[in-house]
Amino acid sequence: MFVIPLSGMFGVQSDLLVNLSFYRFPHMKIAFIYYWFWGKRCFELVRIQPKYEIVLPKFPIIVGLYFVYLKQEFYLMTDPANLPELIIALSRDKVRLQLLADKDAGREDWSAIYPIEALFMEDQLSLAFDHALNTNPSLMDHFDRVEVVLVDRPNLCLPKRYAENDQWPEIAERYLRYRNGDALIADAVPSSNAILAYQVPIRTINLIHEYYAKADHLHLTTVVWSAIDDHIKKLPSVGLRLFYLVTGDSLIILGESGGHMTFTKTYFVSDSKDLHYYILACNKLMQPVENWAVTVDNEPNDFMVNELPDFTFDQTLPLAELRTLIARHRACAS
Repeated sequence: MFVIPLSGMFGVQSDLLVNLSFYRFPHMKIAFIYYWFWGKRCFELVRIQPKYEIVLPKFPIIVGLYFVYLKQEFYLMTDPANLPELIIALSRDKVRLQLLADKDAGREDWSAIYPIEALFMEDQLSLAFDHALNTNPSLMDHFDRVEVVLVDRPNLCLPKRYAENDQWPEIAERYLRYRNGDALIADAVPSSNAILAYQVPIRTINLIHEYYAKADHLHLTTVVWSAIDDHIKKLPSVGLRLFYLVTGDSLIILGESGGHMTFTKTYFVSDSKDLHYYILACNKLMQPVENWAVTVDNEPNDFMVNELPDFTFDQTLPLAELRTLIARHRACAS
């Protein structure tokens, strides 16, 4: 075993000193890298290129910490195997489709956004799907893993005890815009004594199942919280933390205290002034101890949450791609 200092290598900033325990298999072009990540013992399988250049996995393992070698349980940080093959992201005024590459099937990564006037009108949604199918015939393939992500649907964070007593639908109907023909859905919130309740028109779900019978659905807030939870569970409890994520023209704010999700709210933002107002208002009202700016890799957004004037975030939290976050959440929830 020997330790490789990576400061200044592989594009890592020079002020980050990272020590990794490194094992190379003789006569093989692979190696194990061991490291300490947010309080967890981790390892990665990497490829060795000529001149011993290490090709690191996509998931970022370089953070501003000093990693040490400890004999503790391993925690695998590589991308999950069961990535969704197709993601259908539903927002109030658009549908976004993301197709995952599959060399065996001859598919390449593909993504498209289709503006619509009324998302939950079946004819509008059907037109968007038909246009996508005509544009990319690969969307007609058979998919085993299709995820429908509700991006900005109003939602409600409720204590888990209401789910155990089947009381949550009655409470959710009071606070959500529930109408006849709507389906009330509750996502389990990882590592938290809470559920996330929201509503979706049943006809919308049925229409999607006409195109993709195996489509499953969940709320983006649930996925983001699951990823946040992975990062903060080993951090000391400091009181209320607020996490801010901009996706498209939506601002998602999540509150955490004692390792549990305590608050969630989604706002439509038309310009940077809206964004600034909602962040300042929530900060003043809730008075968090820490404010975190969250980003999701390759997610389109109309504004940069961490570039606001007269407001400084305590921490930034870059997350992996949406497809990876979904797969990790499903793996933890199963």
